[in-house]
Amino acid sequence: MDYSIIKPQKGFIALKEAKEEKSGLKKAGTSESNAYAKVIALGEGSKFEIGQLVVYNEYEGQELFKYGKVTEDNIILINEDNILAIIL
Repeated sequence: MDYSIIKPQKGFIALKEAKEEKSGLKKAGTSESNAYAKVIALGEGSKFEIGQLVVYNEYEGQELFKYGKVTEDNIILINEDNILAIIL
């Protein structure tokens, strides 16, 4: 999918879900649900970089579906403040 069609507003970023196993970390059984994703688009002045693997609270973003259907290309728009960590 061509991600250049997404330009988040200032303070927001666009993410694409990534498998937890790719980071070498596993989600612990906690009451909060966290997810792993790659940064694919940035709002103006973002402190993140395209391609970074991040952990975010999966209940805080807005998920977009291509043609209204769930696919591998789903995009999550989220406020930068809801990013919990960058996986190095």
